[in-house]
Amino acid sequence: MSFEAIRRKFYLVCVSSAVLSGACGYLLLRLLRFMTRPSGIGGESLPARSAAWIVNHVGAKPALLSACAALFLVFFHWRSGKLREEYEVSRPDAEGLPEEALMRSCLRAEKQLADIRGRLQRWEQRNGERADASDAPDEKKV
Repeated sequence: MSFEAIRRKFYLVCVSSAVLSGACGYLLLRLLRFMTRPSGIGGESLPARSAAWIVNHVGAKPALLSACAALFLVFFHWRSGKLREEYEVSRPDAEGLPEEALMRSCLRAEKQLADIRGRLQRWEQRNGERADASDAPDEKKV
């Protein structure tokens, strides 16, 4: 997996965590307003009294912002942990065998060069041109 792909996935995890925490924050705000209105869930229940205390002492917006920030951190940690595990499973174990990883990358480069060489030869045959030594520029003779 390339660095760009990993970075893109972490960016998507960050954005999706922010959207998810925003949606949960909106639901929390609706629940908080429902619990603190006079005809709400039950005026003397513990959650209703706790919600009323938070609204009266802290305020609804600061409490909502801190809850959304905490939810964002939880969602991001959870989802990036999954991404990290996926990356660790998919990457080769190159730390233990650096020479083997180097050989694999050299073989990959040789295959790419052979592919480029084959494409150039097909292109030359198709265009009727041949690159031989006589076409090479001569060095200046002194």
